[in-house]
Amino acid sequence: MAVLLSKPADARLLTIAETAKFLRIGQRTLEGMIANGRFPVIRLSKGLIRIDPRDIRLFVDSHKKPLLGDNIHE
Repeated sequence: MAVLLSKPADARLLTIAETAKFLRIGQRTLEGMIANGRFPVIRLSKGLIRIDPRDIRLFVDSHKKPLLGDNIHE
């Protein structure tokens, strides 16, 4: 799924389902993050939410942490 393109003209807005699939998290998890204001969205109308692929990249980059030791289950 090539959604994180470098050219803004090539980027299209994604649904919550597409974004959750890309991030490999559950749709309900992403919906909770959106409801808590932890993930940016574009609200086009009352039930219509889309996500800019550039915001996905910013979100991922802002949550990167070095892995210290052998504990990968934080």
